[in-house]
Amino acid sequence: MNNPDKPTPNRPSLAGLDLQRLMVEGLNPDTHSDSDSALPEIEGFEILRPIGRGGMGQVFLARQESLDRLVAVKRIGGGGAAATSFLDRLEREAKTMARVSHPNLVGVFDFIRLADGNAALVMEWVAGGNLRESLLSGTGILKVEEALNLIEPVLSGLEAAHRAGIVHRDIKPENVLFSTDGTLKVTDFGLSLPDNEEERLTVTGTYVGTPGYMAPEQHEGGQADARTDIYAVGVMLYEMLTGKTPVGHFDPPSKRNPKIPKHISNAILACLRTDPADRPESVATLRSLLSGTEKSGSRRAALLAGATGIAAIGAGGWYFGKRAFDSSTENEGETGEPSVSGDPTGFTKLSGDWYENGDEIESNGEIAFCAVESRRDILNSRVRFSFTRLSGEHSVALFFRLPNGFGSFELSAWELQLGGVQTINGDDLRNLPSAFRMSVENNRRYEVELVVTQQEITSFVDGEKKQTQNLGTSEFGVARPWQIGVDFSQTKLALATYQSPTVWHGISVEEI
Repeated sequence: MNNPDKPTPNRPSLAGLDLQRLMVEGLNPDTHSDSDSALPEIEGFEILRPIGRGGMGQVFLARQESLDRLVAVKRIGGGGAAATSFLDRLEREAKTMARVSHPNLVGVFDFIRLADGNAALVMEWVAGGNLRESLLSGTGILKVEEALNLIEPVLSGLEAAHRAGIVHRDIKPENVLFSTDGTLKVTDFGLSLPDNEEERLTVTGTYVGTPGYMAPEQHEGGQADARTDIYAVGVMLYEMLTGKTPVGHFDPPSKRNPKIPKHISNAILACLRTDPADRPESVATLRSLLSGTEKSGSRRAALLAGATGIAAIGAGGWYFGKRAFDSSTENEGETGEPSVSGDPTGFTKLSGDWYENGDEIESNGEIAFCAVESRRDILNSRVRFSFTRLSGEHSVALFFRLPNGFGSFELSAWELQLGGVQTINGDDLRNLPSAFRMSVENNRRYEVELVVTQQEITSFVDGEKKQTQNLGTSEFGVARPWQIGVDFSQTKLALATYQSPTVWHGISVEEI
C-alpha cells in the first residue's frame, strides 16, 4: 500500500485470478477500474480513495472517525448462499487474526457486515509500498544475504499465523508490505483458511490464490496447510535470487545464479516439491535448511563439538560425511548409527563450531580448526579438497605437519588477500616471493590440490597452477594471527577458517 500522498498506479481487477472459480466461491468481483468505481459508504469510516486490490476485494484508504486514524479497508463482495458461507468463514478467521499480534503481520482491527450483503475488513494502514515495487526498482536479482534478510520477516509472520491455525494461501511479493520504518509485514489474509478442517466453510473443489505462487494442491482444489505457504515462499526466494519464477521444468536456483550456496538452492527446491509431504513441514524446518544446519530430507544436523575420533586416511583417500562414517561400523550403537565419539572415522574439533551436513562439514565460528588426521604427515602425497566460503573475508587454510615443521597452505590471507604456503624459515606469506594473490569470492565453490614431495609443494586452484614452494631444509611455522593456543600435538592435517564460515565439501589424500 502506498503513501496517501503518492499516486497509486491502477491495477487490473483481480489480475491473474480465475474469475469463474472465484464466482464459485460466491463472490461478485468488481470489474470496474479503480478510477471509475464509486467509493463505498461504511458507517464510522471516511473512505478517502482506492489504493489497490487484494484477494477477494478492493482496498481503500480510510479514516476511522472514532480514533481519527488512517486504516486500510477491504470491501468484500457478497450475494448468494455460497458467498454467505464464505463471509461466515472469513469473519471467524478475522476474529482469529485480530488476536494474533506480531510485528510482521498487518493488524486486523474489525470485520463489518454491510447492509448490502457485502463485508468490510478493517486493517492496519502500512504506507511504505510492497516488495514487488521494491524488486522492480532494482536489478531484479538480489544478493543472497539481502534475499534472506527480506524473507526472514515473512517467515516470522507466517510462523505466528500458523501457530494460530491460519494458512495464508496467497504469499507473493505484492502481499509483503514495508512500513515507514522499514519493517516488513505480511498482509491480505483474505484468501486464508483456518488450519482446522472443522472450521472450513468454503465450497469443496474450489481454489483461490495467484498462479505462479500457488502450490499444486491449490490448483487441484486440495487441502491447504502450512506447507502450502512454504511452497510460495520457495517461489519468492527463487524469484528474488534468479529474477525468474519457477515454471514447468526449471533449473535449480544455483544453476541460474552460481552465487547461490548449494544448501540454499537445495532448500528452495525442497519448498517447491510437488508433494507437500516432501516439503519442509514448518517454518522452523525451512529456517534450518536455509541456514545449512539441517540437510534437505534429513533430520540430522550433528554438532561435532564433542567428537574425539580421528579420520583415517588410506591409499584410497578419505571423504567427509556418510561415506566416511560408513567406512567403519565397529562402534555402531543400538540405532545402527555410528558412534561419533568412538568411531575412528570421526572428526576432532579443535576450536570454533563445526557441523556435519550430510556429505559436507561446515565451520561456523570465530577461528575454527578441525583435525582430520593424526597418524602421519602428508609427505609424498596428493591432497585434494573443496570448499565454499559462505561469508567473511578472511583465510581458508589447510594446516599440515611435515618432518620440518607444522605449517599451512592459506587462501585469501590477511588484508592483502594472498595465497600459498604460510610461513617458511620465519618469514610469513607477505614476505615470500612465491606468494600469489587469491581473493576468495563468497558462495563460489573452489577445488584445490596440493602435491607434496621431499623437494617442493606445488598448488593448484580450480586446475590452475598457483605456486611451487621449494622445501630443502626450510622450516615451517604458523603466522601470528593463528596462534591461539590450539593443541596441534596430535594433529597431522587440519582444516581451518579465520572468522569466515565455510562449507568443506570433501578432502582426499593419496600417496604418490
